[in-house]
Amino acid sequence: MVEVRRDQAAIADDAANRLAQAQAEAIVKINVQTGKARGYFITDLPGQQLIYQQKEAEARAFIDDVAPDMADYPYLDAEVGVTAATAYDVALVYLEQASKWRAAGPLLEGHRMSMIQGVAQCSTVDQVDQVYSGFISAMSDILFTLGADVAPGELP
Repeated sequence: MVEVRRDQAAIADDAANRLAQAQAEAIVKINVQTGKARGYFITDLPGQQLIYQQKEAEARAFIDDVAPDMADYPYLDAEVGVTAATAYDVALVYLEQASKWRAAGPLLEGHRMSMIQGVAQCSTVDQVDQVYSGFISAMSDILFTLGADVAPGELP
């Protein structure tokens, strides 16, 4: 009788370990895939977020400025002829990109967080696999809806 209880305990411990491992791996994959999804909208480089914030601030100030001095708008000035032909057009590009990110960011983050919560609530490895499959399908649908070059139901 004692031997059977030890075997049952070992089986339960093994199942719990496999579940914990599957959950940890799924969360890592969810985070990696979300990072890739964000890459459709932003460039992931050190300091890039600060540059995006500065570009948006410059664009907003430039649009409102009745007599802009390009010395006050170094990012806009640097990208005239590269991003667009005029500083005004560069500013519009910056504002459009900021708007796209404001739409995409919360959707991607909300999906990431809800799927991590879903993984944490799973009680079997099969459930973890199902949640992750659902994550991939829904993430590709979100990206497609936001205009990313992704086929519905698939991620690169």
